[in-house]
Amino acid sequence: MSDSKPNPEPDDAPGQQTFLDELFGPRSPAPKLPGDQKPGWQRFLESTGGAALITVILGTMGGAAITGLVQSYSQRQLTRQAGIAEYIKGEHDTVKAVFDLVGQCIAASESLNTITTSGFNPNAFQAGPQREIVLAQKDRIRNEFNKSDEQWRSSRETLTLNMRYYHGNDPTVASAWDRTRETVSSYMDCQHHWYIQNLGSFVEEDVAAKACVNERQALDAALVGLSDALAKNRLYQWGDPKS
Repeated sequence: MSDSKPNPEPDDAPGQQTFLDELFGPRSPAPKLPGDQKPGWQRFLESTGGAALITVILGTMGGAAITGLVQSYSQRQLTRQAGIAEYIKGEHDTVKAVFDLVGQCIAASESLNTITTSGFNPNAFQAGPQREIVLAQKDRIRNEFNKSDEQWRSSRETLTLNMRYYHGNDPTVASAWDRTRETVSSYMDCQHHWYIQNLGSFVEEDVAAKACVNERQALDAALVGLSDALAKNRLYQWGDPKS
């Protein structure tokens, strides 16, 4: 007698189909365990209200950050512009002080030369008011020269420092200024020597005018060179000050 199980009869087909449907058919979702639940904060963030709140917070913080960056940049720009303005003012004041003092020294030297001419000979006038006026003029001119000479000698080193600083230690400007400084001193010394040598001779005006001609020409050329060097250097001063 055989132990093999007989094949199911055709009338068992409905039962087999039911079995297959139960085995492979749709299943109800498995119950969620307590550990599978999303935390409250995550559910809130995933909700419409949570997303809106995050958008508002990020927008506010981002706006504040952008505003802070803009204000910081504006402050740096204002500081930079103030620094440039102060630098340019210092440059202008230095150049003005240089040419004002040089002009004063030239005028005082020329006047000192003038009082060696016959027109300032007090012996050409009789004793009285006219003679006293001439003597007073001579004293005033001598005092003005001495004052200018003292101011020049006490200020030229400071002017040298400022000229170098406010023009970025540009070699062309520095060289032109050094040449100007030397020629101003030479011209003033020459005129002073002329005055000492002709203190009592009272020469004619055309003779006095020929005194220190070479020194004056050298000074004029130095001033032209300095002006040119300053003009060329200034083209580079509209940006950041040179370090």
